Amino acid sequence: MNFTFKKNERLCSKTIIDSLFEKSKFINAYPLRLSYLEYDYSDDIPGQVVFVVSKRRLKKAVDRNRTRRLIREAYRLQKHDIYSIEERKFAMAISFNGKEPLDMETARKSISKIITKLKEQYA
Repeated sequence: MNFTFKKNERLCSKTIIDSLFEKSKFINAYPLRLSYLEYDYSDDIPGQVVFVVSKRRLKKAVDRNRTRRLIREAYRLQKHDIYSIEERKFAMAISFNGKEPLDMETARKSISKIITKLKEQYA
């Protein structure tokens, strides 16, 4: 299994991101929240994802960037579980809802819970 996070796995389309936050489904695993929407795109990857850390939650840019980096790393290491959901393609946004900067262990546990719940819904 290749544990990379390539450009085509990032969600960059403004229109898809807008529709994602308007009409998506949610999965909560404090301090993270997954907003997801099924949609079809040409690549053969199961999901495109964007990571969101609000300025309202973490005031310092250093804390926001570090938290976003840790969430991205935790997702990168566990994304192979999403590949097991057959014939589904998702647009996903992983949002940080905590009040304190995140550590790696909490990020890994939350991402694991989110992916498990997503797999249960589509199994």
